[in-house]
Amino acid sequence: MRVLALLGGLAVASAAALRGAAETWRYTAANQSLFLNQEKIVVRGITWRGLDTEIMAPLGLWRHSIEFYLDTLRSHGFNAVRLVLDEDWVVHKTHIPAFPCQVIWEPEGSSLDILDAVMDKTRRKQMYVVLSMERGGETAWDVILNRYGAYRNLLG
Repeated sequence: MRVLALLGGLAVASAAALRGAAETWRYTAANQSLFLNQEKIVVRGITWRGLDTEIMAPLGLWRHSIEFYLDTLRSHGFNAVRLVLDEDWVVHKTHIPAFPCQVIWEPEGSSLDILDAVMDKTRRKQMYVVLSMERGGETAWDVILNRYGAYRNLLG
């Protein structure tokens, strides 16, 4: 896994910034720094591939659970995950094949069901998420924003 540098190198976000007591929240960027409700946060993360491949699931779920990987990242000081998505499965809610996650994940679900689980688990573990598509159009981003736009831990 490689370290993802966001906004010119930031460090660790406080749990209070991600959790926050206020219902309203606002991210801003200035001077190569990221702020949540005017509190500086630092993002240290990795790219977790797989959602952009033919298996349509984060790599490694055939061996360990989502929680295992997120706990491992937290224990090593990371507080963010970048997930690379595929436009086709976002728009068409493609059913995942049974082979990649047969032990850890119920193969009846769609690729978006797995993304739902990752988004929920990262939020509970107070981790940030950056979603990206190497190729993708407005329709896919509309689906993503309608589905996850209210998630406080979604950075972009």
